[in-house]
Amino acid sequence: MSQNEDATIAALQRSFCAPRSRAAASPLPAAALDSPSLWNTSANQGWTACEEDTLCQALTKFGVGNWRAILDANCLPGKSPAQMYVQTQRILGQQSISEFTGLHVDCRAVGAANRAKTGVARKHRLITNAGRKIAKDELVRRVRENKEKFEVPESVWRAIKLPQVGTIARRIAEKKIQLNLLETELAQVRVKIAERRVKKLMLRILSSSNLKDQNGASSNTDGIDSDWDDGSGSDDLYLPRKSRRRCA
Repeated sequence: MSQNEDATIAALQRSFCAPRSRAAASPLPAAALDSPSLWNTSANQGWTACEEDTLCQALTKFGVGNWRAILDANCLPGKSPAQMYVQTQRILGQQSISEFTGLHVDCRAVGAANRAKTGVARKHRLITNAGRKIAKDELVRRVRENKEKFEVPESVWRAIKLPQVGTIARRIAEKKIQLNLLETELAQVRVKIAERRVKKLMLRILSSSNLKDQNGASSNTDGIDSDWDDGSGSDDLYLPRKSRRRCA
């Protein structure tokens, strides 16, 4: 392989493996570009099993819907009230959580009871109100009923201890390590893809070059054959026409 071809392959590899992150293209420091959910690498909509358990404990301790108290406890760094609300819907198994607002309930027990219900309207596996708005009297009745069924004793929910900041820092460090491993694997995959693309491109170039050489050789052969006369039957068979005229 010539030096020009080596240079072409190196240039193509650099173009295919060029970084595409915002941090590489932006003059700002990398920390300024981090989003709150940067380290949420799980498949469960950005929630790990440990974070979900912490949310269940926080809902039981502070009451469903008390997002301000959960934020002040700093037990779920990087999670917004909107994210906690959506995940609470998934845990409880229903879209409307108004009938649990302020209650110190066992969220896992509520979710298990909702999953076992039959004959109810569901959307994305969550129980819905089938388009009708709950009346105030019906909402009060449901709140009272849920409090009797799922309310945790006050001595229990007051004794709940949420994860400390040190534990959270350790989780973030573990997630950073996982993220670095994933980025390394992704870089390796990109290099392999670039190598395959370069090989395909070189094969196309070589095949087109060989095709041109074959076409050029065939055209030269046709010109030589047309300049010879092989049908006269004379002894001058292998001489060109012009030479035979001069000999004659």
